[in-house]
Amino acid sequence: DEGKADPPFSREVRICRALDRGWRWFLLTGAPIQDPRGGTVAWATVGVDFHERRTAQAEMIETSAQLRATYESAPVGLCLLDRELRYIAINDMLAEFNGKPASSHIGRTVRDMAPSAPQIDPVMRRVVETGEPIEGLEVKGGVDGSRFWLCSYYPVRRPDGLVIGVSGAVIDITARKRIEDSERMLSREIDHRAQNALSVVRGLSLIHI
Repeated sequence: DEGKADPPFSREVRICRALDRGWRWFLLTGAPIQDPRGGTVAWATVGVDFHERRTAQAEMIETSAQLRATYESAPVGLCLLDRELRYIAINDMLAEFNGKPASSHIGRTVRDMAPSAPQIDPVMRRVVETGEPIEGLEVKGGVDGSRFWLCSYYPVRRPDGLVIGVSGAVIDITARKRIEDSERMLSREIDHRAQNALSVVRGLSLIHI
């Protein structure tokens, strides 16, 4: 309409580059040039090649989706923490071990969310300070203090090598520990009975002599 200016625009578009016939992403930004009455007489447009950034964003989104899928489907408890040992990510299995929803962990510390296993915090801090992983650590804890976990913690590094966090994997081994305890009790009972039987045999031998 006469005297009415068109609004500026900003669009992401794919353009085929004449040099190599390759398709690339461009960010096009335009603004109207107005006449004295406010109508649009021309357009000033700038195109910025942001193909690498767009591709990196797409890869980051895909990686994030893969990470979420891994966390959701993994048969073990998984977590990711920053240098201050605050949760960045945690799957439902590990959150269940702590007795709280996964969403309530984000931004909270290990001490806040796993108070029944105080030995975990210093172990993770050692991973941050030394940059060395700690694997196969048995921990007792849980909501009622009766669970056993096999924990492994690994440093998360920047490309320059600086440790910026810790990733953790936790397996519930409570059933295994109970079986091992039962086997030890059974073994002790068998040893005890065997010793009693030997004592009886020795006694009979002495009487015979």
